[in-house]
Amino acid sequence: MGGRDVGWRDLGQRELGPSLMKGRIDLYVGSITFAGFIALVAASSRQRTDLLDPIMLVVLVGLACLAQRVPVFLFRSSAISVSFAAVIAAYVLYGTGAAVWVRHS
Repeated sequence: MGGRDVGWRDLGQRELGPSLMKGRIDLYVGSITFAGFIALVAASSRQRTDLLDPIMLVVLVGLACLAQRVPVFLFRSSAISVSFAAVIAAYVLYGTGAAVWVRHS
């Protein structure tokens, strides 16, 4: 009594072989990686290198890496990273191209 029988249904399941599914996943990951590389090249091509201070850029990359490794713990066992502060500093000081490099270091 009280039990419900809603039937058996596969939603979105297709009979694909493991090799076909792996091929699709590899294609997706490869295309996203390629798009990210193109975005990195596009942002870097507009960067004016005469405005860059290499020591400060290395310091910002180091701070971003260090801040990524040291999370700030919040309530209910959640945490955030404060590495965005170094990215914002790179964006303000040097522009989008440098900020992309600091973010993905």
